[in-house]
Amino acid sequence: MKIPRISRNNVVRAVKATVKTSKSVINHAHLSELKNNGRKLMAAFMFVSSGLNPQTAKVMAVSNRMTSHGGDVFEHSVNSYLIKDCFNARPHTIKRNLAKSPLLQSAKNIPLMAGSNKSVKEFNKLLNNLLLKKKNINNPLVNKADVFISKGKEYGVNPAVLMAIAMTESARGTSKAALSKNNVGGIMGKRSLRTFAKVDDCIEVMAQTISNHHNKSKLQSVADLGYSGKYCDKSVAEEWIKNVMFYIKKLS
Repeated sequence: MKIPRISRNNVVRAVKATVKTSKSVINHAHLSELKNNGRKLMAAFMFVSSGLNPQTAKVMAVSNRMTSHGGDVFEHSVNSYLIKDCFNARPHTIKRNLAKSPLLQSAKNIPLMAGSNKSVKEFNKLLNNLLLKKKNINNPLVNKADVFISKGKEYGVNPAVLMAIAMTESARGTSKAALSKNNVGGIMGKRSLRTFAKVDDCIEVMAQTISNHHNKSKLQSVADLGYSGKYCDKSVAEEWIKNVMFYIKKLS
């Protein structure tokens, strides 16, 4: 079958419409106030509109990744100047040293191996307030602070770090892996994400994994864990660290 040729004008019109819709979303709703579906929609628009703009390749990559993870932390992953580049289609002339990001800097000071002075009740309140609430869905992380604390203590891992990683990896307890596999930590098997009988088992493996990396690779901080590629891919290390640090600050 012969595939009809797509004219340049049609491509231009499609891109303009996409960018216009993206602008509307940005202008009429604060990012943090968008519900999950709104974030997904915006991420999809950004993905399409930046696909033909080489200056915003990073926006395309991040929006695609965040859409596939539920779009939950999209607003924490794309810098405002990159979004502006996408809308104005101007040459990317702004150069920033991401190493100077406050979240990346503070990640160097958050130890992987540490205890906590907060009680289960205090952590549960902070944790539950951060979780996404969806109709007809039982969030697997609700009231799980006691497990994070006990498993953290057993393996010597900072419970706040465990919670923050779980929030990041599970899209605040709403990812498919969290709901269908009880995998809230992004724990991989040989070929795909592992399935756990219960969330508590996954949290224990998370603590054990971090403890092993600390002992074998001498990783000391959240920054060390992210940049090492031991828990997340090195290509997304900075975004992963910033997301984890965002939740750590909310839990402190």
